[in-house]
Amino acid sequence: MTQFEPPPNQVGIQSYQGGDITIGDSTINIAGRDLNFGAAQNKQEFISQLEQLKEAFTKAGETQIISEETAIDAEAEVRKAIGQAKKPTPDKKSILDYLTTAKALIEGIVGTGGLVTSIASAIEAVHKLFS
Repeated sequence: MTQFEPPPNQVGIQSYQGGDITIGDSTINIAGRDLNFGAAQNKQEFISQLEQLKEAFTKAGETQIISEETAIDAEAEVRKAIGQAKKPTPDKKSILDYLTTAKALIEGIVGTGGLVTSIASAIEAVHKLFS
């Protein structure tokens, strides 16, 4: 009888859906666009990056990088951060709380280094862009 041995899981860089999403130890690339919160110069660019992060959580759940439940919870926190950032007078503390919660949900899960790093960068960007 032949035993099936799955290929070893490559921790650190995971690519899914035809290169649609790549999550590395410190980067996330979605459809050829890297998440880069440090490059966000204004609120609109920051929100655009959060939208990509939200998409990354959706893909991570669909492809089982993280459980679907965790992906839904983390995506919901990012959605709340987006909603708050879009307000005429955003509450910086609320945005930070949402992003910190999303980060806490995935910290320690193998293969989420890029997501954790991106959220940490988003938190830094909040301090820079919101007063």
